[in-house]
Amino acid sequence: MSDAILTFQVQLSTVMETVLKSAMYEITRLVEDSFLEEVARSKQEVEALRQRLQWSESRRRERESGGRARCLDCGRV
Repeated sequence: MSDAILTFQVQLSTVMETVLKSAMYEITRLVEDSFLEEVARSKQEVEALRQRLQWSESRRRERESGGRARCLDCGRV
């Protein structure tokens, strides 16, 4: 092959490698951002469910004790 073709191939290879690395970086960043958003949503959902469970358990305890409220920390009326 001529020197011009070899030079072109090297330059093209270098450009393609740079493009590939940039694309991999962007894809990884997008996936990471999406993952972090999903984790944050999951944490919020877990917290909301935990609060609903505590509320439901509190209501159940009130019904079982004849409507008298109990301390959530120690269980005393």
